[in-house]
Amino acid sequence: MTEARGRGYVVTHGQLTPGAIGVAAPLRDRTGRSLDASISVVALRELDIERAGELVVQAAGAVTAA
Repeated sequence: MTEARGRGYVVTHGQLTPGAIGVAAPLRDRTGRSLDASISVVALRELDIERAGELVVQAAGAVTAA
């Protein structure tokens, strides 16, 4: 979990569907507190995890700023 905090997103492998890869970033309020929600991407084939991670973090930031 510490690694996930450092990069801002978590990665799952086959957690709900065998072979699926998930990347998710938490949604936060403007003070930085978690909203207990996330933005995520799930792929059923190979995925550029670092790029997907960057994008979900950016999307979560955009929601926070809205």
